[in-house]
Amino acid sequence: MNDIQHRFIQLTKFKKKRHELNNLIDKWTFFIKYAGHLDVIPDNIEDEGLKIAYQEADKYTWKKEDLIAYDNLSMRVQDERGERELAEERATEKGIEKGVEIGVEIGKETERKAMVLKLYKKGKTATEIADLLDVSVEIVQQIIHECDTR
Repeated sequence: MNDIQHRFIQLTKFKKKRHELNNLIDKWTFFIKYAGHLDVIPDNIEDEGLKIAYQEADKYTWKKEDLIAYDNLSMRVQDERGERELAEERATEKGIEKGVEIGVEIGKETERKAMVLKLYKKGKTATEIADLLDVSVEIVQQIIHECDTR
């Protein structure tokens, strides 16, 4: 509770102009006193909460049509953000699925190479290995050749 400060302000006695606002208390007091009559949001606002307060107060000066258009645009932006996030999520899922498929294929290929080499070392011919593993003789010979050249 050390972060909370209480200030009592008499708005009728607050006479500072926009260019005289030196600290956050002055800026918030100015906002509270003049929010209903402001025609421009000051550009020297660094505090995020105060920026949002000015933006929200500014909406009350808009015409009904402008407010409806703003709300519709905000909804459209939110919808687009949701669509983009969904598309990214689906793309990630597809990427994971594809990665798993590739991993399975690599695993199968690694296992097949290991089996070919094991059978070859046990004295089986390329034709016998091809027949046992149901692959072409060319593939068996290629695997054996790769192993011999290493």
